[in-house]
Amino acid sequence: MEERANVICSTAEVDKDVTFGKGNVVHPLAKIKALNGPIVIGDGNVIHELADIRNLLPLHENGEPQTLRVGDGNLFETGCTVRSRSIGDHNVFRVQSSLGLNSQIESYSLVVTRRAIGPNNTLPSNTIVYGSEGESRPAAVENRPDPEVAMMAAFLRQTLPSFHTLQ
Repeated sequence: MEERANVICSTAEVDKDVTFGKGNVVHPLAKIKALNGPIVIGDGNVIHELADIRNLLPLHENGEPQTLRVGDGNLFETGCTVRSRSIGDHNVFRVQSSLGLNSQIESYSLVVTRRAIGPNNTLPSNTIVYGSEGESRPAAVENRPDPEVAMMAAFLRQTLPSFHTLQ
């Protein structure tokens, strides 16, 4: 298999209005639903099982659909939900984290397990969301992608085809 080919498991639900860049991995039972408009996903993203990404954005004033854009090198762990307007590059969304409707996520941020970004909120670059109240703080190092995401994507592109049928 080509090194930068997308690996999308056959049991993932991916709508026809979803466009992928190169080198993405979509696990079994993940859902990527372009319900109100298209979704454009960049390069090298990893979308784990039961992750649920949906474009539920309202139509533009002229009646045209809005596009949900996802950048490069993001990690969406098991059970996270995404209803955002846009997601930048190199973010990590841990297990069961939630991104509210119309939220905007910039780049190089981390949302820990079971934390949420509310509707219509913007998460600035280099931010960590943590704690029982969803507190946030700046990351210690700015504009630094998690190297494990790229290694995970490369490993999964090699191994998943051995154990799952692909789309």
